Amino acid sequence: MNTGIDEVIRLSEAMLECAHAEDWDAFARLETQRDHAIRTAFAPPLELPAERFEAKVRIIQEMDEKLVAVSRQHRNGLQQEVLTLVRARKSARAYNTD
Repeated sequence: MNTGIDEVIRLSEAMLECAHAEDWDAFARLETQRDHAIRTAFAPPLELPAERFEAKVRIIQEMDEKLVAVSRQHRNGLQQEVLTLVRARKSARAYNTD
């Protein structure tokens, strides 16, 4: 039986694939879909017995940890790129003012 929480897991997996592929536009679209799926899956009544639901929630939490880690890594890379550009711009201005 495919449930709303299974859809959240599927979307989480797809987001992780997009993150590894650095397809951040697709990642953002999937994130919007996943947010909607989460609201639906967690709205009462629950589609599964509590223990199965809890097991699937743990899977989602593990996926979330991976998504956060990959997103942070990407953010840190972008921060380094911005710092490099700022330094290059400062160097160019210093060179042009002499």
